[in-house]
Amino acid sequence: MQNVNSTTVHITFETPTRDGSGPGVGQHERRLDGVPPAVAEQMVADFRRYREERHEQSPLYRYEQDGEEVVLALDLDEVVALDCAVA
Repeated sequence: MQNVNSTTVHITFETPTRDGSGPGVGQHERRLDGVPPAVAEQMVADFRRYREERHEQSPLYRYEQDGEEVVLALDLDEVVALDCAVA
């Protein structure tokens, strides 16, 4: 059953160089559809807090989608933008 109250999360990230000396080449985008609104809001709040305080670099999010558990870990050090839109 599709969640009527779902959110699309857009994540833009930049992977570090292999030697860890700084940002890699280019940015990549990922779109996550069907994220529960509460989880999407927590992701945005965690990203904002990390940018301000460098708090909890790699949070783990869990939610159910189409009867399956989704486990998502974000490396907020690589994320340069994160926003969501209600579907």
